[in-house]
Amino acid sequence: MVLYPEMTELLLAKDYFGLEKALKDRDSQLSEVDKLYFRAHVESAINQTEQSLQTIDLLFSAHKKSLRNVIIYNLLILKHSNHIRQFEYKQAIETWYDVLAMLESYNILDSEKQEALIKQMQGYKLLKNIPPQKIFHATDAIIPVNKTEFGHLTMQVICNGVTEEFVFDTGFNYSAISESVASRMGIQSLDGSTQVSASTGKLVDATMGVADSLRIGDLLFENVVFNIFPDEKLTWTEYNYSLRGIIGLNLINQMKEIRIDHQAGNIVVPKTPVKRSLRNLFLGDGRPVVRLESGQDTLLFALDTGAAQSEFYNKYFDAHRERIVEKGQHLITTSYGIGGGVLTEKYELTDVPFKIDNFQMTLPKIRVSTQKIPNLLNYDGVLGQDVLMHFDKMILNFESMYLTFGETLNNSPVNR
Repeated sequence: MVLYPEMTELLLAKDYFGLEKALKDRDSQLSEVDKLYFRAHVESAINQTEQSLQTIDLLFSAHKKSLRNVIIYNLLILKHSNHIRQFEYKQAIETWYDVLAMLESYNILDSEKQEALIKQMQGYKLLKNIPPQKIFHATDAIIPVNKTEFGHLTMQVICNGVTEEFVFDTGFNYSAISESVASRMGIQSLDGSTQVSASTGKLVDATMGVADSLRIGDLLFENVVFNIFPDEKLTWTEYNYSLRGIIGLNLINQMKEIRIDHQAGNIVVPKTPVKRSLRNLFLGDGRPVVRLESGQDTLLFALDTGAAQSEFYNKYFDAHRERIVEKGQHLITTSYGIGGGVLTEKYELTDVPFKIDNFQMTLPKIRVSTQKIPNLLNYDGVLGQDVLMHFDKMILNFESMYLTFGETLNNSPVNR
């Protein structure tokens, strides 16, 4: 069995917008296996995890004997990811054991990649007895937010009567907390460790813990999993700055829709998300990814509300190397993430246009990283607060999967 080659290339590139379009355009040309296989990936990417699980089950029940080992392996990895996003930890662990059995029996990955995957997955075994995360949401929730000197949006989180300011950060797959704050909030570490991939490419050791319940404004969450880091891993002594905790994608995704109003200084989480035909967002590698335009390019940018500055990644550098080297200012600079900083080679470009939905702006300066970061190779860049806070209002919807904005914050009009 050979899957449709052009669609396989789109999947490998994690271009789920292109893959979804190809599924519609080539419907009559595709075999049932092709349709089910690619549909399962698209459904997961657009946050329809239950449908994706059903599609995988259908594919296994009707066609598993005809599937190559690498295809079965890919589907098991996808199934594991779906269960994790649904907080179905027991089913995720059962699926992970199926993955391990395949890795032991077949030469699917080289030894280095296999070892990295096993380390990455180790932490999930700690969650086998944890109930699913739940959100209780009686009405539209209004959550006051503050802004730090580094561009982070913060909000109050209350756990066991202790209140702390946490950063709202879509760049973190799981919420995070420092050891000292976890201790004050009564969040106990589980017996074991895991590794977390930082934005710099570093792997950082952490433990895991669970908050039985916590409040963010009028929202109540139960059974919230945290990565717990030593305080020094969330501290940047160069800037006398430290993070107490991070509200990550496991909480943000469950909110369904987030409306950030910078002038009002709050976030509104509506009880009923607004459906739109717009779709410019998907979930890839545990992070939200936005489709945007810059000049003649249509690009995929990781959405990271914890990043102060937007940046182009190595993929964009490789595609435009000659122009960037000629026109950009060459820099050697330090990039920071959890676990510290790393020296990287970058170029700085000026007056770069961005268009998201129908909203346009020009970035006075943006850097281009030449560094290859393993889990970000498929994306053209990261979208940070310099773009997101250019507009008065931002709407992030994980049900219809879109990002859009309101009027501009500065005095120049928004081109629409």
